[in-house]
Amino acid sequence: MNDMPLTVSPTDHHSASDGDSIRRSTIMSPLVLRNTMFAKENFWKFFIKLHRARSLHLDLRLEHNGVLKSWYLPPHLFLNPTHSHQATSTIDHQLKYGPVERVIPAGLYGAGPMLLWDYGLWLPGSDVDQGLRDGHLRFHLRGSRLKGGWSLTRSFFDGRGEVWALTKEDDAEAWPLSERNLVAEMPTSVLTGKTLDEVAADPGHVAPPRSARSRKNGPHRNQPLLPFGDPES
Repeated sequence: MNDMPLTVSPTDHHSASDGDSIRRSTIMSPLVLRNTMFAKENFWKFFIKLHRARSLHLDLRLEHNGVLKSWYLPPHLFLNPTHSHQATSTIDHQLKYGPVERVIPAGLYGAGPMLLWDYGLWLPGSDVDQGLRDGHLRFHLRGSRLKGGWSLTRSFFDGRGEVWALTKEDDAEAWPLSERNLVAEMPTSVLTGKTLDEVAADPGHVAPPRSARSRKNGPHRNQPLLPFGDPES
């Protein structure tokens, strides 16, 4: 499937009513994806942060029902469908903080530097609430770095939360048999190009800048519109 630009308005709201027939299907053909991916009623935002708190990890955030459903993962991502990434569920996060990269001050929850490793749109392959209850959620990502089909499958419970397995679907975006770690190959912010060390060296760093978050006239015609609004609003 050819790349398509992200054209998400910061004020978009997404109704589930017209997309139910799409989400009930567990397998989505390229034609269905192409025709529905950017219909306003069918997409939600996703964010992936690279975060160094007590340990280095990834934060996966999927927009659902006005919040970000959240999981944390080890700091590696593989496109090999046989590789399973352990993803532990965490508390829901506010949507407005999805895109923000900054240094969280010492003493606060998650203290340490974080950067925006990827962002974009996600399209569920079935009813999200049912999938979260049953422990299996299939979805399609359209990000700057991650694309194609993925699935989350609940494995077990531990003292920290539900432990899920994040797996790449075997599709055109997969790299079968590959051991390439995308995070090691691309350790920078997709938004600013900074590394975690560069973010950490500037405690006052906050991105995206307020002018970009609150821009009223939209981006340049060749620049994708970031799928978020002003976190300070």
